[in-house]
Amino acid sequence: MLIFPYCLKIIYKLAILKDVPGWDPTIATATVDIVHCLEQIAVIAEDANVKFKEETGEDSVFGEAAVMLRATAPNWRVPTIEQEQTVGDVSATAWNCDIGGDFSLTDFANDFWLAGPMNF
Repeated sequence: MLIFPYCLKIIYKLAILKDVPGWDPTIATATVDIVHCLEQIAVIAEDANVKFKEETGEDSVFGEAAVMLRATAPNWRVPTIEQEQTVGDVSATAWNCDIGGDFSLTDFANDFWLAGPMNF
């Protein structure tokens, strides 16, 4: 499960990668809609939480995951040219949103092999 966030980050980086000979970023955006994937995963997590709650009467980590995924999904939208010129780099806030819970295992913004544009 922990490989999923890494895959999303790689797809996102491929979608925003520009000025590389032989690479067209629309290949990534046409193949995978990251926001839609996150919304689908949130639905799956919410369903898992409902099933767990039926059996135990308590919420599970899946409920928190659904909230986190829905809250951060818009941060994964590939910026348009106009947005890039006005917004700048917002990746730091995307990784450290103000949601309760311990999501330290999914915070890989400072991982040495994914910190640069494409150095893996």
